[in-house]
Amino acid sequence: MNIFEFINSKDVRKHLEKINYKFSTLEKVFFIAKSEYKTIKEKHEAFLYLIENESDMKIEKRTNTNAYDSLFECLKRYMEIENALLEKLYNNENCAYSYRYLCRNDYGFCEDFDIQFPSYKDCINHYKNDIKEYGHESKIRYYSVKMQSLKDIKDKIIVKFNPGGEALEIYEVSGISEEDSDILCLLDGLWLDIPLPFKRGDIVVRKSNTLSEYSAPMVMRYASTWSVDEFIQNGYTENDGLLKQREKLIKAYKEYGDTTDMCIIGYYASSDCCIYSEVDSPSVNFEYYRDSFENENRILPVISNYEKGIINLEELLKCSNLIMHENEANSRKSYFEYLEENIKPFDYRSPEENEE
Repeated sequence: MNIFEFINSKDVRKHLEKINYKFSTLEKVFFIAKSEYKTIKEKHEAFLYLIENESDMKIEKRTNTNAYDSLFECLKRYMEIENALLEKLYNNENCAYSYRYLCRNDYGFCEDFDIQFPSYKDCINHYKNDIKEYGHESKIRYYSVKMQSLKDIKDKIIVKFNPGGEALEIYEVSGISEEDSDILCLLDGLWLDIPLPFKRGDIVVRKSNTLSEYSAPMVMRYASTWSVDEFIQNGYTENDGLLKQREKLIKAYKEYGDTTDMCIIGYYASSDCCIYSEVDSPSVNFEYYRDSFENENRILPVISNYEKGIINLEELLKCSNLIMHENEANSRKSYFEYLEENIKPFDYRSPEENEE
């Protein structure tokens, strides 16, 4: 089994391969479970391989994770729960089924679970007819099916499928026992220190998520996993205020943090070209941004150069002000374009010519 195949970010994958990173069993389980492109079947096969070929371990109690004597027993139960939920999705009665799908390069879903059907089969047949009618058959990135029980409002499942109809992820479920819910959420309560290739000032983007293909690029300031040495290597000093509590913060992450704390902190550009700081996770899903810089994102390379020390604050502000005014002018021009056909040229005659 090649664990690198389960890493969502090609840049993180390449970096870990380059440094010959040695994964712990728990880290392997994390990347397998969080893969957004491998099917549930492929993930289960990888889990079984680990159970047969790796050493078992205990799971320590954390803020958002219970203690377990055996990671492998948790994985076995995890797979049992997922298989039972899929069986329930496919063959349940007295339920309402609905679907939504996302095409490549689209930023929004169709319908968003608006139309409901009495069975999974009816739901899928309508989905297939729908994408055929609109010519989307070769454009599907993935689709999701929701099952809502008509007897219990809390009984709900949403499963994500690839274009070939293979289940990728059960990303929302309710109506199960607390014990089963804890098993399904086990990996979300972890905080792992995975080496990243990114440096201060790099422009990065989160590879994907379960809701939308679109994610805005950001200029990286730092990662939550960085040590004091990594902060210094990236040009930070004690005067920046980020180093004073760094060792205590890393210790707290290791004891109490979860996957939302495996994050990157950086700058985004708002639609009005303002700059704001934000936190995004998980950091292992980020890649270098390779697309063009348009509209408000034109400011990002300028911020990058500032973070890398290539330009000073005065140059940053001048460039930011220029881009902001240019974008505003372009926006106003676009807004009034519809008037152009009504603005016709007229001949002008001086008063003397009119008297003639």
